[in-house]
Order: sequence, then structure tokens, then C-alpha cells
Amino acid sequence: MKVGDFMATRVVTVHPDSSIMDAAQLMSKHHLSGLPVVDDNGHLVGIVTEHDLLRRPIGSGSQQPYWLQLKIERAAVAKEAVRFDEAKVKEVMTSDLRR
Repeated sequence: MKVGDFMATRVVTVHPDSSIMDAAQLMSKHHLSGLPVVDDNGHLVGIVTEHDLLRRPIGSGSQQPYWLQLKIERAAVAKEAVRFDEAKVKEVMTSDLRR
């Protein structure tokens, strides 16, 4: 079996300044678990994945996984909608693609 047998052939991308809500909606609509992040010139600058969207909030010092915090703290769930609308892809994406 080759990668080409199961890879997506139509590439769906997102811009670094897009909201993470936009990225989540694209992933859901196209049944994808990640998106390449491209700049205005179409150059690859990163990748954003479902994992990136679920990790702890930007600027949080919490050591607890974010999904677990959401389960436990109702206040965190209320803040989630704001986080998804305001946070940008560039804040959560992986930009070092050489790993």
C-alpha cells in the first residue's frame, strides 16, 4: 500500500491570520485532521491540527490538558467560544516543519 492510496488529493489550506474557528470549520467540512498554513504568496509557513486546537489555552500556565480542564470547569467552556473566535491560527500552529 502506498501513501497515494489514501492521501487527500485536493489540498485545503488556511491563512495564519484566520481564526481557529475558521480552521476548525474547514477541518470539519472537509473531514480533515489538519491543514497546511500558507501565507499571502501561497508559501507553506506551518501546519495546524486538531491537536493544536485542543491544547491548553494561549498564555495558560496550566499543566492540565485543556480538554480535561473543559470537562471539569464549566467556566472554561464558556470562554471557549471567545477563544475560537479571537485566537488566530498563527498562535497555535506548528511553524517548525523540519522536525
